[in-house]
Amino acid sequence: MSQLVRVPITQLQPGTYVQAVTKQIGDVVVKQSGRVRDYASIIRLKKLGIVEVLVDQSRSTGYQFADQPTDTAEISSPEDKTTSDPTQNAANDPQPNVTIITQDLYVEIDKAKSIFSEAKVIQQQLFENIQTEKNIDLTSVEVVSDEMINSLSRNDSALAAVINIRDCNDFLFEHSISCAVLIILFAKYLNLDKSIIHDLAIGALLHDVGKVQLPSDILNKQTALSEFEQRVEQRHVNYNQPILSNISGLSNISYRIAMQHHEYLDGSGYPAGLNANQIDRFSRMMAIVDVYDTLTAGTVRQAGVGPIVAYREMLKRVPNHFDEELLQLFIKAVGIYPVGTTVKLSSGKLGIVVARNHNTPTQPRVKVVYHSKYNHHIDVKEVDLADPFHDEQIQAVINFNNFGLSLDNYL
Repeated sequence: MSQLVRVPITQLQPGTYVQAVTKQIGDVVVKQSGRVRDYASIIRLKKLGIVEVLVDQSRSTGYQFADQPTDTAEISSPEDKTTSDPTQNAANDPQPNVTIITQDLYVEIDKAKSIFSEAKVIQQQLFENIQTEKNIDLTSVEVVSDEMINSLSRNDSALAAVINIRDCNDFLFEHSISCAVLIILFAKYLNLDKSIIHDLAIGALLHDVGKVQLPSDILNKQTALSEFEQRVEQRHVNYNQPILSNISGLSNISYRIAMQHHEYLDGSGYPAGLNANQIDRFSRMMAIVDVYDTLTAGTVRQAGVGPIVAYREMLKRVPNHFDEELLQLFIKAVGIYPVGTTVKLSSGKLGIVVARNHNTPTQPRVKVVYHSKYNHHIDVKEVDLADPFHDEQIQAVINFNNFGLSLDNYL
């Protein structure tokens, strides 16, 4: 039988089992109960404005608290145990074991899909305006950037999951949108100011506008580009310059990351061949985001790879191309198995990662939907791979399309 006790956050101890938040400053809520593992977790909870929690002493280890009056009628139980990760802070500020979110994943998914669709329409209109030499109005780009930021503030996994629903034929539009989502996640992880995050998102949405000037036979070619074609393709960054320079109100940060996202630390990048001393932190972040999304999403010329394969490939390019510290932080921000990753389990079941596990990052929560051995759908349920009662493991990252499945139907 549970023994519920109200405990001020200042008295919380490692090993205590938090059932719910009873007092707080702000809107952050605990949607899933859990055990607090260390003092760093308690510090994190304090930073989130939590003042008092409800502790279940029967499920806590170590320190026992004196009884305090508890009105259980005031404490609403979680409606859904499916959760996403809270936005992380610095790498040396460990995540609390209690899962903190501000909106349920499945509640936010529909909103995220709508934002993604809206962003594609805006990108298409933007490219059409560039082709017809119309004036570029930044307003719609700013609005959708803020919608992305707000969505990722409500839940940091929904929109990140939606960007996995891709069509390689729409790579040009979807790549820029996905880069915007990823750089927002990255910037939020680094605790950057919201105004900077806003500028980074806009820069990511605009970073490939110069490709509108490329010959369509190169842009849409389905086989490897020749050396000459590669040089032509690289000129899209040069074409960025006059387009971006004519956009009224575009910030220096947005302009710079769009112009420098192919510059590498050893000076081997393009268009200017800048070296490490000339490339700022934001442009280094954009370079990481751009390559990661290209590798994982795939293009008309090359199939996408899983996150782990992409990380390994990018780590090979340290320190010549990428900033090692920033790349490691990006991996922590996005995760080994990001929410929305489609996987095959050791049993042959196929599923979607619906929540990351910070304590055991290779054992996320997976929603299983299909059995590859028997080629049929199964009862949809969520499996926590970190649960000792489950012996399932992730065998591989897979593409649902190869099994006749559409990720959109299961998110």
